[in-house]
Amino acid sequence: MRIVFEKWMPDRAPIDAGATTALNVIHTAGGYEMMHSPTKLGISAFPGGIPRKLFVGRSSSNVVIPICLGSTSSARAVSNGWTVLAGSVMNSETWEVVPWGDVVYAVNGVDRLQKIKILEAGDFQQIDTPNQLTGRFMASVAEFLMMADCREFGGNTRYPYRAQWSGIQRPEIFTPNSAIQADFQDVSDVGQLRGLTGGEFGIVLGEYGFARADYVGPDAIFKFTTIETNVGCDISQSVVRTDNMTFWWSERGWRMSKGEVSSDIGLGMVNDWFRRTRSRDPVALNRMSNHVLKEHSIVFWSFVSVFSADGEPDYILSYNWVTKTWTMGVFTLQILGMSSISSPSTDDQVLPLPGFDHLTSTTDDYTQITDSFGSEQPFFAAMVTGTLCVMDQSGDITSELEIRETQFNPNGLAVLNKMLPMVHSAENIIIKVMGRDRQDKEIYRIRDNLVPEKGSGIFSCRLKSRYHRVKVSITGPFKKGLGVDFLDIQPAGGR
Repeated sequence: MRIVFEKWMPDRAPIDAGATTALNVIHTAGGYEMMHSPTKLGISAFPGGIPRKLFVGRSSSNVVIPICLGSTSSARAVSNGWTVLAGSVMNSETWEVVPWGDVVYAVNGVDRLQKIKILEAGDFQQIDTPNQLTGRFMASVAEFLMMADCREFGGNTRYPYRAQWSGIQRPEIFTPNSAIQADFQDVSDVGQLRGLTGGEFGIVLGEYGFARADYVGPDAIFKFTTIETNVGCDISQSVVRTDNMTFWWSERGWRMSKGEVSSDIGLGMVNDWFRRTRSRDPVALNRMSNHVLKEHSIVFWSFVSVFSADGEPDYILSYNWVTKTWTMGVFTLQILGMSSISSPSTDDQVLPLPGFDHLTSTTDDYTQITDSFGSEQPFFAAMVTGTLCVMDQSGDITSELEIRETQFNPNGLAVLNKMLPMVHSAENIIIKVMGRDRQDKEIYRIRDNLVPEKGSGIFSCRLKSRYHRVKVSITGPFKKGLGVDFLDIQPAGGR
């Protein structure tokens, strides 16, 4: 008899449906896999305070620069540490970044629009916008750079309902001009704006609902259509878009929209759990971060829970939009994002080069060296206590998977003797078996810390009960977790 590991649904009673545990795993079409966890890369600590945004800037010629925007300064990662970026201004707890050609535009809701120049080592340059215009949110919509929840004069003047966009293909010109179609519009029927995503069309999220922004050309330029007024965005840092899907947390639960009426993707699964688990402290909400792992069709969110002792994000929530499955992880990190490995040829290390005088020369003098760039493929990354980490599936975390509670003998009791977990390429597995005779009582018979027989991988148990539940714990990497194969079950009467 074989029982598969089912979906994690903490909002539903364990005896109803789904697994009660799916810890430190992700779900794929082929089954459960180990969740990505942080592995330190061994470079020096980030010098810019609390990490706020971790991303990779990429030029049109495929030059990449790994950048972290921090609470006190910004820096690019090099092979053995960090180099602080010139001109960065840090006055906010949040950053939004948008790649555009050979630059990345950045806003923080306080300072005017800024440009990160990828081909100039990632240095910052402030853009001359009217009245020091900036925004809390920003996205590339059609061929425009659009900001939402706009601010002026160092954030002292605020337009919380306003979306303002640049000239077409002119991302640095925001003065309204009909010739280049730069303009603004207040979107007041969705409440104060709390998020913005881009692409062929924009999604403007407010505290009460959301609107869709479609480019229609002169004279209207953008048409804003209110889609819903009862599923507003409750946490701005939860907003993430991949392809044409926008995900966010509403007080009504986790939502997803493809530019149309949204669907409740957490209903009956994780909405109530997330409400109970996440911290409501405003500072903690700004610490939420997200990342899309497209090769697995998964969105990750890290967040601060009510259990966090130091205010750092300590929970991970993942959602596979193909299998429509949620999982959770428990480990501490500061922020999720992307990074890469910079070129080993930098000013920050001694290079054994022929004819290179380290007393008088810099790597800029050696024409065959790139000083600050790399061409490595970006990877899923995180910051942990100021240290850059790769998020991979090779850590030593413990994953847990549990089958639903099962009555093996429909006429009464059963003795569970032997079982074989269907977990591929796992080196360290232990099993816990729980049994009870009545589902209105707590589990009271337990066989814990069971280990496999040498050579066969089979677990022996001998637990007599009416209802059985099995939890499988795997420490370290594994390939696929599918379920449990029950090899020896004996009926044991009706009482």
